[in-house]
Amino acid sequence: MTTATADETTFTARRLTVAVPGVREFQRNYEAAVPDAPADKIAELVQRRAPWAEMEALIEASAPYAAWFSVDQPSTQFGSLGNP
Repeated sequence: MTTATADETTFTARRLTVAVPGVREFQRNYEAAVPDAPADKIAELVQRRAPWAEMEALIEASAPYAAWFSVDQPSTQFGSLGNP
């Protein structure tokens, strides 16, 4: 029988912390500003493995304001995988 050992890896993550006036008020404001996601259309795109550009177009068309995408650099979180 072999014994598995655990390794610990430490990495840096960036976090943006924003003060809010109150949890419920923030929730109401957030939900009023963010449109419902078109889950059925998203599921259809996922099912047929549509190109990412189609997902971006759907989200942009569904949002009443400009759509912004934020992407983390995976290697800052998963650098230990060796594929930055």
